[in-house]
Amino acid sequence: MNIDERLKDIAFYQYHPEYLPFIGEKFDEYRILHIGESHFLDQSKSDATISLKDLEGWWTGQENPKIAEQSKESNYTTRNIVNRYMNVKRTKAHGIFTNVARSFSENILGESGLSPEAASKNYKYFAFMNFFQQPSLYKGASYWEALRYATNEDRKKHPVASELWAECACHSARVLDAVIDILEPKLVIFTSKSATEAYRDDCKNGKHAKEKDLVIYTYHPGSPYWNRPGQLTENKTGREAFEDALKTLKPKG
Repeated sequence: MNIDERLKDIAFYQYHPEYLPFIGEKFDEYRILHIGESHFLDQSKSDATISLKDLEGWWTGQENPKIAEQSKESNYTTRNIVNRYMNVKRTKAHGIFTNVARSFSENILGESGLSPEAASKNYKYFAFMNFFQQPSLYKGASYWEALRYATNEDRKKHPVASELWAECACHSARVLDAVIDILEPKLVIFTSKSATEAYRDDCKNGKHAKEKDLVIYTYHPGSPYWNRPGQLTENKTGREAFEDALKTLKPKG
């Protein structure tokens, strides 16, 4: 049984194959699994036609037709997102991939000063998935921001949003742990503070969350903290934290 067949055996991916991780053709050479935050639905807060109610049954495979229709689009299908980035169109929003690929290219392959197009070709050395295995309801909104807005709760008190967050975090952690067990990466790099907090801090059953030699937590490569010291990365820049981790993958000698 090949890796893809084993991934498809994970119950969640039988419900939501659109969330299957991207696996680059050269992933096996360095075995880096890159973790982002979440997909999002193609709707704004002002024109939303899909609500939290439509997500009921998400974890048990009772898919809502309105959401299933959106899964055909590239902004809601993991493999389409990355393949479009690598082969079709790159924008500023793709900094999450380009900045990671540039750091990898410079520190592992010895290639510096790459254009976004050239850097994107080296993303074939990565596997990628978002941590939250349920989409943000609104385009461009973080998963937590969308939950809080959709529940319309007081700014300081948000019990319903918090409960939904915890439910998603724990379901997502189980999916991620199953993926790690199958892919057997040498390095797992989180590039989302929100995903870090969900997996490492909020969800108590993250199997690999505390494995410091395997899992690295850093900031979104498109955020200021990729080039600015931050608390999450122990006063390193996000880029420095990632590149320090990459050094452990370089051949000795």
